[in-house]
Amino acid sequence: MFDFLKSPGSVEIELEKMSFSRGDTVRGKVKLKLDEPKDAEGMRLRIWGEKKAPHTDSRGRRTTRTENIYEFKVDLDGPRMYTAGEQVWDFELKIPEATQQDQLGESLAGQVAMGVVMAQQMMDGKAGMNQMSQPPRWYLEANLDIPKGRDPSKRVQLNVA
Repeated sequence: MFDFLKSPGSVEIELEKMSFSRGDTVRGKVKLKLDEPKDAEGMRLRIWGEKKAPHTDSRGRRTTRTENIYEFKVDLDGPRMYTAGEQVWDFELKIPEATQQDQLGESLAGQVAMGVVMAQQMMDGKAGMNQMSQPPRWYLEANLDIPKGRDPSKRVQLNVA
């Protein structure tokens, strides 16, 4: 009755290693296992970094929000009928050495802006120092894009120092 809720298969991501530095290349395999053939738009892979940042909402309340600092998508395979069983794709994606946000932070204007935010948080009694110093989190996600269906997908967090 509710077949549309059932996933038509599974996706696994195998990495050569789990810990990385900025500028490293992430190498691995994406494995797709389908229970039956599926017509799909493609097998996609995405890498992104996100960071928690202080935010003031429209009522003046200080909170944090998640901001993407980097995102890159690649098609591992295109539109076609994907057969039942296992299919494997090798991949290589590079973690950027610096993001636009890093470059802003290194500029004089960026340093002044970050200093103003940190000073305001300290004056407000908010423990904003730990929010500013949190490193970004990096993720890798693979999914089979099935139109009008549930996409099998897998997300892993990367350890990036």
